[in-house]
Amino acid sequence: MIKSDVDARVLDYFHLCNAIVKNNGLAALFALFSEEDGAKKKCKILLNCLPEELTTRVKNEIDFRLPTAKSNVSVLFKVVSEKALEIDRGDLVLPRNKRRPRTLEAKQEMTSRPLKRARILNENDKSRQLQSQTTQRTIFRTSSNETRPGPKGGCWTCGGRHLQADCPEKLDDTEYTTTRTKNKGGTAKLKRISVCLPDQPGQPRMLRVSGVMDVAYHADSGAETSCISSTALKKINEQGVTNEVAELTTPIECKLPGGKKTLARAVTKLKLSLMTAAGPVNIIKPVSCLTLECEEAEVLLGDDVLKQQELELLAAPSNEDGDDDDDIPDVEVNKDEEAIRLAVEAMIQLALDEGFPAGKIERLRTIVYAYDVWRLTLGSDPPAKVEPMRIRMKAGCKPFRAKARKYAPEYQAFLESFNDKLVSLGWVYENPSRRRACAALLVRKSGGSDFRQTVDYKPSNSQTEPIAGIMPNLHVDLEKVRGSRHFGLFDFIKGYWQLPLAKECQELLSYLTHRKIYTPRRVPQGSADAALYFQSTIERCYQALLYTHVLIWIDDLLLYAADIDTHLDKLQELLELTAKFGFKLSVVKSCVYKQEVKWCGKVINGEGVTHDSGRIEALQNMPYPTNAGELQQFICSTNWMRDSIVDYARLAHPLQDTLDTTMAQVSRRTKRVASGLPVALTVQECAAYNAVKQALANSATLAFPKPEAETILLTDASDVGWSVNCDAIEELQAAQPRHIVDRPQGLTQSRVVLWCSDDRIWIPSNEESLVQRLLVIGHCGAQGHRGRDALVNIVNRRFLIRNFSAMVKTFLVSCHMCQHVKGGKIVMRPWAETFRCNERNGALHWDYVQLGNSLSDYKYLLVLKDDAIHFCELVPCAVPTAAVTAEAILDWHSRYGAPRVWISDQGSHFKNLVMAEVARRLTSGQRFTVAYSPWINGQLKG
Repeated sequence: MIKSDVDARVLDYFHLCNAIVKNNGLAALFALFSEEDGAKKKCKILLNCLPEELTTRVKNEIDFRLPTAKSNVSVLFKVVSEKALEIDRGDLVLPRNKRRPRTLEAKQEMTSRPLKRARILNENDKSRQLQSQTTQRTIFRTSSNETRPGPKGGCWTCGGRHLQADCPEKLDDTEYTTTRTKNKGGTAKLKRISVCLPDQPGQPRMLRVSGVMDVAYHADSGAETSCISSTALKKINEQGVTNEVAELTTPIECKLPGGKKTLARAVTKLKLSLMTAAGPVNIIKPVSCLTLECEEAEVLLGDDVLKQQELELLAAPSNEDGDDDDDIPDVEVNKDEEAIRLAVEAMIQLALDEGFPAGKIERLRTIVYAYDVWRLTLGSDPPAKVEPMRIRMKAGCKPFRAKARKYAPEYQAFLESFNDKLVSLGWVYENPSRRRACAALLVRKSGGSDFRQTVDYKPSNSQTEPIAGIMPNLHVDLEKVRGSRHFGLFDFIKGYWQLPLAKECQELLSYLTHRKIYTPRRVPQGSADAALYFQSTIERCYQALLYTHVLIWIDDLLLYAADIDTHLDKLQELLELTAKFGFKLSVVKSCVYKQEVKWCGKVINGEGVTHDSGRIEALQNMPYPTNAGELQQFICSTNWMRDSIVDYARLAHPLQDTLDTTMAQVSRRTKRVASGLPVALTVQECAAYNAVKQALANSATLAFPKPEAETILLTDASDVGWSVNCDAIEELQAAQPRHIVDRPQGLTQSRVVLWCSDDRIWIPSNEESLVQRLLVIGHCGAQGHRGRDALVNIVNRRFLIRNFSAMVKTFLVSCHMCQHVKGGKIVMRPWAETFRCNERNGALHWDYVQLGNSLSDYKYLLVLKDDAIHFCELVPCAVPTAAVTAEAILDWHSRYGAPRVWISDQGSHFKNLVMAEVARRLTSGQRFTVAYSPWINGQLKG
C-alpha cells in the first residue's frame, strides 16, 4: 500500500458508511446525524468500526492532541489517514534478515539460482501492482549487483573501501572466522536503552503453551510446519489442559537433528505465547503442531508460524553463531546511552542492596530495560503525548512588558549559555516582536555555584484566570499505603519542561533576558496554572494505578505493593504508561525497589509514617530568630510536622503571638517583608522555642488506621483548652472501673444500677463535679445558707460519700456569704436584702467575669441578666472598662428598651461619670451593692 492507496481507502471507508445507511433504508440515522450532536455520533460510529490497532492510535491522538475530531468528520478523516499511513510505513520497513552463505560453494550455489519473480518484474508490472486494489504487499528490492557502501573502518582484510564479502583478497572460509574474532568479547552495540535485553548465552527462548507451562522453543524457517514431541505434550496435558487432536490418515516421516528419523501420527492445535523482554506476545490463532514420537524437550516453530506472525528474525542466527554484519556500518556506542546503562545497572544493584529477592533480579532487569523512559538529562525528546496547557487571560487586561534588568557578569554568561541551549533543543524560540514579556530571574542552587533560571510571572499571573484544581491531601492519601512492604520512587526529569504548551498560549508566557526575548514551547515553572495542570495531567495518565498502587505529588511518584510479584507487575505497568505518554524519568533520582522510602519529607513503610530525621535535625540546629522572617520559617516548618508533635498548639502559642504582634505592623505577611522586621525573644519565648525543638526530637510515629479496629473517641476538658484523643483498638478488653476500688464493702445494687447502703446512694469521692453540686444544693436553705453540721446531716440522709466532712469544711471556707474567721478574728458580713423585680426589663444586673488565660485576646466576659425572666447576654472583651459597659447597655437599649433599674457592684468601670451620664440620658437609676454584700446582686453572685 502506498500513500495514495491509504487516502483512497480511508475515503472509501467514509463513503461506505453513508452508502450502508442509504442502501439499507436506515433513514432514521440521517435524521440522527442532522441533530445538534449528530456529527459527534457519526464520528463515534466511524471510529468504533476501524481495525483495532488503528482505533487505538486514533483514540490516543484524539484524546491528547485533537479533541475536535470527536465532533468534526473532516478532522477525523485527516487523523485516520495520518495514522493509517504510519501503520503502513511501519509494515513496509520491516527488516528481512536472511542467512548469508558461509562458504564459497554456498555462494556459487546462491548465485546459480534463478531470481525470484518479485525481483524481475518490469516497470509495467510495477505500475499494474500499484493500481491494484488487492491488499497484498510486494516489496521491491534493488538488484544485488548494485554496489553497496563499505563499512566506516574499511575492509578488515585489506582495509579497502568495500565490504569484506566483496574483498578480492579474502580466503574462502576465514572471512567469517575473522568477523567472529572481531565481535567476540566486544561490547554490544546499543541502538537505544529501550531495546529489549538480548538472549543470554546458554538461556533458551521460552514459549508459554496454553497459558500454563513454559517450554523452550527453537525457531527454524527451514521447517514447513511446527512440531512438538509427544513427551512435551504429555507434560502439558498433565496440567489439566485439553487440546484439539486430529489423527493423520497417513503418518508423516520427519528427520530430526543428527539424522534420526521419526513419525508424526497426529496434529495438535496449541495456544502459544512468546515470552519476550517486553512481556508475553500472544499468537491469536491456535498453531497446528505435528506430534513427533520422540523425547525432544523443545518446541519447533516452523515457517508457517514465523511468516504468519512476521517473526522471521527469530530464526536468524546471532553473532555467536557466526553471522557477519558487514552490511551494517560500525556504530560507535553513544556515551550518553552507555552512561544511562551504567546508571540503570547501579539502580538494579541498589535494589539488591535494599533486599530485593535475587531470584527475581532477571525479571526486574527485563522490565527496567524494556521501555525507553530513563534519562540522565532531558535532551531533544518530544513533549509528552498529553493535552497541552492552555491559559485564559482576564477580560480587558493590558499587555505587560517588563523592563530589562541589570544582571551581574556571571548571571549574563549563564543566561546566554542556558537559553542558547534551550533554543537548540527547541524548547523555546527567539521572539523579539512580542508585546508581553516578564523578566527572567536567577536563583542560586543550594550547596553549589550553579544557578536555576526562573521567571518573575507575577504580572502575568495577576492577569490570568486560574484553573480550578485539587492537590492531594497527604494526611489522608498516605493511609492507602497501609500494609505495603515494597516501594518504588520515580522522579520526572525536568518535569515541567516535558509538558507541551498550547501554541496560542505560548506568547503569553514570553520572558526577556538582558539581550533577547524568548517564547517557550513547553510549560514554564512559575505560571499560575502550571502546578495544578501538571498534577491533574499526571493523575489522568496514571489513572489505572492511582490510589491503588501509586501516589502522585507533582513530579514525584510513589509505587507501593504488598508482595513482590505485585510490585513487579505494577512496576511494569507504570513504566508502560510512562512510555505510552512519552514521559522521561530521572535514572539518578528514581529507585525501583525499597522497603522504606522518603517521600515528600516523610519516611514511609508498611507500619506508619515518620518525619525525616535530617529535617528534624536541621530544625533543632536553628539558632534563635533575629527577625520575623526567621521566626515565620521556623513556625511554618514545625507546623508541617504538628501531627506528630504532642501538645504543639500550647508549646508554639507564645511564638505565634510574637509573630502576629510583629506582623501587625505591615500589610503583607510574606517572608521578604517579614525579614525586615527585627525580633527579640523574651525569656519565656526562648523557653517555648526550646520546648518546640525538644518536642520535635520526641515526635511520634503515625500508625495507619485499621478499618477492622474499633474506634474510641476520648475527650478531656480543662480551664485553658480542650483535647480530643481518637484511639483504634483491634480487640477491646473489658477493664474494671477505677472507682470500684474506692467502693465500700457491703453495698447492694438497685434496680437502676446504683450502689446503695440503707437507701443511701453511694457517690465516689473522686466525682468532684457531682459532689460540688450536692454541696451547693445542700448549703442553700430556706432561711439562708446552712452551717457545717446542718449541711453534713442533710446530705448524709440521702448519700454516702467518703470523707464528706472534710469536703464540707473546705467548701464553707470559700463561700463569700458566710461568716469567716481570719487570723483569729470573726469578719462579719453586713446583712441586706436581695433586690427582686417581677417586671420584664424592669431591672438589669451586670458584672464582669475573668476568664483567665485564653487562646484569644478576650480575658473578661461581661454578663447582663434580666431580673424577672433571667434572660442573659454575654459580651467578651479584652479589658473591663466603662466604654465596654456603656456600649453593651446601649445595645441592650436598642433591642429591648432601657431598664428602670441598673444593679452592679462599685467597680470603677461601673461607678463613674460615663455610666452616670448614660443612665441620665436613658432615665434609668443605678443601684450599687454594698461592699462584702454580693447577695444584693444575687442574680449574678452567690
